[in-house]
Order: sequence, then C-alpha cells, then structure tokens
Amino acid sequence: MCTSLQEKAHSCFHCEQRFLIRDYNDPQPLIHIDGPKSDHYWRLWPPDQDPITLSELKQMANLGCAFAEYIFLKFTSRKEELSGNVIVNRVPPAMGDTEPNSIVVTLSGENHHETNSYFTYMTEQGSSIADEVSQRPPNLLPASPHAFSLARKWAHECLQNHTSCASPSERFMPTRIIKIFDSGKRIEIAEENSPAAYAILSYCWGGPQRITLSKARVKNGQLSFDTSTLPQILQDAVRVCGELGLNFLWVDALCIIQDDPEDKAKEIRHMANIYENSYVAIMASRAKSVEEGFLHPRSHFGADRQSPGFRLPYETKNDQRGSVVLVEESSSQTYADPLSLRAWEYQEFILSPRILDYGELRTTWICWADINPTDGFLSTPTSYWSRQRFQEVMSPSVEANCVSPHQLWSTLVLCYMRSSITDPYDRLPALAGIAERLNTIIKDEYIAGCWKSHIWLDLLWWHEDGRSRMRPAGYFAPSWSWASNPNGDLNYVSTRSCVVDEGFELLYHDIKLSYPQSRYGTVTAGFLLVQGRIIPEEYLPDLRNREFYHYPTHIMVNGHDSIAISCSVIPDSGLVNLYNSKYPIQGMCLCWDEKRTTIRGIVLHNVESDCHRRIGLFSIELGAADPTHHDTRFEEWAQKRNALLGTWRKSLQTAKIKVV
Repeated sequence: MCTSLQEKAHSCFHCEQRFLIRDYNDPQPLIHIDGPKSDHYWRLWPPDQDPITLSELKQMANLGCAFAEYIFLKFTSRKEELSGNVIVNRVPPAMGDTEPNSIVVTLSGENHHETNSYFTYMTEQGSSIADEVSQRPPNLLPASPHAFSLARKWAHECLQNHTSCASPSERFMPTRIIKIFDSGKRIEIAEENSPAAYAILSYCWGGPQRITLSKARVKNGQLSFDTSTLPQILQDAVRVCGELGLNFLWVDALCIIQDDPEDKAKEIRHMANIYENSYVAIMASRAKSVEEGFLHPRSHFGADRQSPGFRLPYETKNDQRGSVVLVEESSSQTYADPLSLRAWEYQEFILSPRILDYGELRTTWICWADINPTDGFLSTPTSYWSRQRFQEVMSPSVEANCVSPHQLWSTLVLCYMRSSITDPYDRLPALAGIAERLNTIIKDEYIAGCWKSHIWLDLLWWHEDGRSRMRPAGYFAPSWSWASNPNGDLNYVSTRSCVVDEGFELLYHDIKLSYPQSRYGTVTAGFLLVQGRIIPEEYLPDLRNREFYHYPTHIMVNGHDSIAISCSVIPDSGLVNLYNSKYPIQGMCLCWDEKRTTIRGIVLHNVESDCHRRIGLFSIELGAADPTHHDTRFEEWAQKRNALLGTWRKSLQTAKIKVV
C-alpha cells in the first residue's frame, strides 16, 4: 500500500551521504538564530561533517541529485548574485512556525522567504523511526477492506463512547430519502419514511446533473434506478452506505425537486435538521464533479512533476536509522480538495455531527470529540477552525466563551465567502442552516445576512479589490448586506477596540423574502431606515474621480483648537455608474475606535429622492496637535485630545436615511 512512495521518491548517493536529518545530539552548530528563540540554532547539513555550501549544492545538482537541484534552483531564482560559500541551513519544527514533521531549507544570512524550500516528511507505519516521525504516506486504496474496516471502527467508537457527539435523532427523517435495495444494486427515492439512520452526501456538482429529481419524474413515478446507471459519485456513496450498514442516503439532487422553487425553499428550511440528525456525512472532497467518484485509488506523492518526493536518511534520538520521504509542503499541508472550495459544503461541514471525509491525501473521521483519525496522512481540513468555534458557541458552556456569537458570525461569513458558488442566488440559502442554528443562541432578528441587534457590526465589511471587481447581473441582497455581491473575498473591520457610535440607531427595516417560509433564504428587496451622524462629502475622497484617499484636512474646533482629519475609502464593487453621477455622497458613522481615534462607517450615494445605496466603507483618522509644553503629561494631553475629538464628533449633524 505504501511501498510505492519509497520506490518512486528520488534517492541517490548524495542524498544518503550529505542530507542526513537528525535533530538530536548534534555538535555545536555554527549558525545562531537571532530573535526571541536565541537559545536555538539553525541545523546544518550534514551534522557531523563540513556544512554544505551553495557551490557544493550546485555540484551535486550537476551530478544528478534531484534534491540538490530542486533547492538550488529555489535559492538562485532571484536575480542578485549569491556567494558560493554561503551555507545551506534547515529549520526543524521546534525552531520555526512549522507543522510537526516539517522542515524549512534556507541559506545562512538570507531572509527571503520566497526562495526557501518547505517540506513535509513522512515514513511508513512499522518503520524503525515511526515512533518519532508521526506523519504517514497517503493510503492509496480508500476502498480497500482495511479502509472500510477503519471507517466502521471510527463510527462505532463515536456512537458508543463519545459523549460530546449527538446520536442520530429517532424522531426526524428528511422529506425524501434514497432507499438502498439488493445489496446496493438498486435505489429508490421514497417519501414519508419512518425515522432511521441515514447518511448525507456532500459533493461538487461540477456542472449540470445527468440525473436529478424533477416535477416530471415525480409525476411519472420514475423514482427507481439501477445503481450502475448513476453518476460515479452516487455509486461510490451507495457503496460506502453498504459498508457502514446503512440503508438510507440523502442527496440534494435526488431528494429536492430541482425545477420547483417552492420545494427548494421548503427543503432549504430543513437543511440544518437534515445535517444535524444524520448518522454520517459522506464528503466526496477529492472529486471535482459528480461523474468523477471518490473511491478510486489515490496517486502517490511524486506522481507528477509538481510534487516531487525525495528519500533522505533519518536518525532518531535513540540512534535508530531509517529513511523519510520529503514532499513539497505546498503539495501536502496547503492542499485544498475541490469540495472545500464549494459554498454549500461549508454548512454541511459545520453542522454535521459526524463526517467521513474522502480527500485526495487522506480519509478522515471528524466528529465533536476532536480526535480526527485518518487512514494515513495527517492534515487538517480547511474549514475545521470554523467548525470548532461554532460548536464552542453552541455548547451549553457558551457563557465561558470569550468569542460572542455575533463576532463568530462575522468570522463564519468571512470564511464562507472564500468559497465559490455556481448560482449566485444561492449565496444566502447556502448559509441558512448555520444562521438558523446560531439564532437558537442569540435569539435575534435575521436581516438579509445581518443581525438586527448588532447591525452596525455586520455593516463593517469590505471586498478585496472592490474598486476593480464588478457585481454580477441580478439582485441578490440590499447594497448594505455582504450578500449583495455573492463573489469575491470578504473582510471585516477589526472591532476589538470599537464601540457603536452614540448617534447611530436602526429605526426600521423591511425585507421581502422570495418565500415567506424561508426567513434565512433569498430576498427580493429590502431597506434599512437608520439615523446617524453624517460625514459631509468634502471630508471624503473624490470617488467620482477614482481617488480613494483624502489628504489631511485641518479644521478648527471651539474656534481655536485644530484637529486633522484624514479619510480613506474602500469602495464597493460596481462603481462604474457613480463616476458621472451628480447625486450627493456622504458618510454615516457606525463606530468609534478611541484607541486609534478613528471613525468608521459606510459611504452612501443618494440614488433617488429618499433612497441611498451603500458604495463603500470609510475610515477617518482624527489627530490633534502635540503638546506645546515639554512638562505636559501625556495623560493630560490625551484626555484633552479625546475631549476635543469628542466635541467635534458630537457636532456632526445627524440625519435619517433610507438605505436600499
């Protein structure tokens, strides 16, 4: 199963003689690390001989050592000349911010991270060094009897022994479910079933589906299929169900009527229940489309030129000798499976109590017990942090949690917006289950992706590259909602030292839902009526001329004290229609950061007589003159400054504005 990794990885005389990895019992190293970890040193290659220099590295590369060639080309990728006498160093995990079983190869005296080489190293189970090297190669056969035996063991252990993991509900069953017959040879879509253990399938559609549930299929009773006629990913899911002893499977394409918007809206309302009450979520993370499947053999590291493997000698602290295989860290720790980039997967991953995740590098069991065993390679799924934080907030001990549910919501949205979505109108529905469950804790009113009680916090978002990013055609949410542009990386302003501006208040709001029964789903219209302090246009950058920074303006307060105002704006996407507009622009203050003496708020564009649209996020830094007397204490000056800035802020006019 694992021998091909050793067989395929490069190894040569130079690798054996000059690149021994040993992190114990080294002689006094020559290169000292400056900084907080000054009691540590760079490790040298090899430990007991003269260190490798750049010129020797080049010589070994010319003699056919692929490992030497790889790191030499990385070091010399910059234009400037490097001395041939510079020494090659490596940083073991204990000395850097790297994962266990990882190393960084660098040059002494160099501080150019782009030329460093980052590796993960691993060895087989049963190796003489396996106790010290915990990383394992990928299991190349995810559908082997051993792999399925592991999956059954994980599921049994979770259901029998994990008190933190909820058992499947005995009172809930999805509206429709796939029944599995004849040892997996035939399936049937059924309704009105008695509660029973079921799996859900999380996967990438990868385009139009060959087989879906449609109104015509329901009307004609075409609800039974030979499993062999299904797309490969569904065939694989049926097989996994059989191996786990399950007779029921939920798949969105076959359990929701895809050409019936009302049925979609109704089922989306039940998504949280469907995920949370499942026996297990089968995540086909490695598959790019429904036709691809996820149980086929994995490729070993080094199967392509982009992820070469190198076999190097390794010596443990107990003088045990063996070998490890190094692979690029970009091919291992930072690898992202296709499913992890899909928006719908995000809430499936967060809400499902048990997950059997079939990735390209490993099969992992994920549950609330925080153990996460794998069938080989160790790596953490990209959304794991969000899942853990969500569970902490939802747990009974939420009072002891330092992260508030509203702050968590901002983080969840930020992570969620890193994913892609095929239908832009699904951006709100694909997060509906998480919003519904979070609301059982915060008990707030949901307003198009935001929460009423902390609306000021939810308005402090901005898009990266907002100036150049265009909104897709269509209406997805009001302009003030993060969901108004369903594409692009999203960020939130840090509000740790902020308080809501005293003049800001949400007076009224109105949201038109596409389907009244889906309060967390798509919207067709909406507005906020807010009251707040107004920043006049003269203090803002000239957005019509594509300038987004306002140079400091000095104004007088109380007739004699001067303060400086510097304003910058991060524009929202789609400002092309603004440049020739004659309608006024103004800012509304949302929060005050006393630590940084900064006002933050939204930039509004008057598009009609009584309606405004959000077009950006502004930040105004306020400054006062330094003390004129050397004997003035800082505390006195700071107190006077804060009073001065407070006087100016409170002098700003307030207005009631309708934002659509």
